[in-house]
Amino acid sequence: MQKICGRIIRGKGEGRKLGYPTANLEYICDQVPEPGVWICRGTVQGMESMGLAVIGMWSLPNGSPSLEVYLLDVERDLYDQDMEVIFVKKLRDLKKFFDVKSLIKQIEQDIEEARRLFPV
Repeated sequence: MQKICGRIIRGKGEGRKLGYPTANLEYICDQVPEPGVWICRGTVQGMESMGLAVIGMWSLPNGSPSLEVYLLDVERDLYDQDMEVIFVKKLRDLKKFFDVKSLIKQIEQDIEEARRLFPV
């Protein structure tokens, strides 16, 4: 399993507006998993949680693909913390959504699939 470590930075707040706040990571890594939505395990301050990672929606200033992580069942401020992300299984490729309702429905399906494949 591949892992990436980085610092959680402020993003655009789009995930939070949808009800699924994501931790945007600033990182340096030579080998990044292929773009898509992944089931992952994220560790912040010694606390590990299952989550969904989205790789490659855009590029970071250093040229690396973006990495956003939604940690299931975690509701706390994670800004400026270090996070370790372990990529467990790729769920799907990235795709465009033409309305918010379709995007939220897909996020809910991704979360359901993650819980089904890796129950806590």
